[in-house]
Amino acid sequence: MSKTFTVTFLPQKKKTEVPEGTTILAAEQMAGLEPDAPCGGNGKCGKCRVEILEGKKTGVVLACQTPVDSDMKIDTMLQEKVQRILAEGKTRSVPVDPGIALTDPDSGRPYYLMAFDIGTTTVVGYLLDGKDGHEAGVASMMNPQHQFGADVISRANYVLENGGEQMRKVIVDALNQLIGKVCADAGILREDIIQISIVGNTCMHHLFLGISPDSLVHAPYVPAVKEGMIITPEKAGLKMNPSGRVLILPNIAGFVGADTVGCMLSVAFDQLDKMTLMLDIGTNGELVMGNKKKMVTTSTAAGPAFEGAKIECGMRGSRGAVSHLKTEDGRLSLEVVDHAKPIGICGSGLIDILAFLIRYG
Repeated sequence: MSKTFTVTFLPQKKKTEVPEGTTILAAEQMAGLEPDAPCGGNGKCGKCRVEILEGKKTGVVLACQTPVDSDMKIDTMLQEKVQRILAEGKTRSVPVDPGIALTDPDSGRPYYLMAFDIGTTTVVGYLLDGKDGHEAGVASMMNPQHQFGADVISRANYVLENGGEQMRKVIVDALNQLIGKVCADAGILREDIIQISIVGNTCMHHLFLGISPDSLVHAPYVPAVKEGMIITPEKAGLKMNPSGRVLILPNIAGFVGADTVGCMLSVAFDQLDKMTLMLDIGTNGELVMGNKKKMVTTSTAAGPAFEGAKIECGMRGSRGAVSHLKTEDGRLSLEVVDHAKPIGICGSGLIDILAFLIRYG
């Protein structure tokens, strides 16, 4: 029988017992922390550094490469940071046609709809009044799956090696948390929500549904499921009206998924006469070129390229991240998230810096 050891994480003051040989990264996850592991625990990005304060050996190590071999006290070096998420932007009116009755026949109270965008880095949920379609609430959070890898390939490989149950559980729990928040803010019950629509890239789509992403990481790199789906709340694991339905929008191909379909619908891409390029720059970046006659799509891992997987000072948009570079009267000035001491540069900051360098040669 293998030994078990107690690992204490500071400053969070969380403890967990793990079997001998468990990596510190896995121990953090078991303790309910969400450590940064952009490379998926492969020891390549160096972002999961922690300091062992007490144990057989002490010092700064990579959590993903260091096994637990004794009782330990570990400083996580404040890996968990409050992220800044942009959940709103320019809007355009669209007709509301949910296809089902949207008021309670007895009370006349409106039923509600929700729309979720499961992004690789962030998850955003919008609550809509089913009677007139107005936005009744919005909530967002970091995608808790980031602890298993920053990009879709890292997460897919993690699932292939460790199974997908944990990955699915954390995202379902996240959606239910957001449902609870918007309901509380709007003063309604979960049972008032009768329809939820969900989009995400193909990997996020597969992980949410518990579908193996194996086909996405091996040639010819195709989704296991492309068609749209309608499933029950029970099957989806979502806490809403049990008689309602959950709509999963269709995927396109490769890593171009339902989120791109949602983008195209929102701008009426199928009605455009002029040749147009649409960019969705997220952790998984997607591009659509075309018009109402023909469309071509592709994707690339955009987020990690900007936010730390291969950039020494790169980081997500959290406290201490340089988010913008400005010039005032010939002098440079930095905008830092929360006006804190700069500790790194996030994606928007890198773009500003590149634009400045190009502009001034």
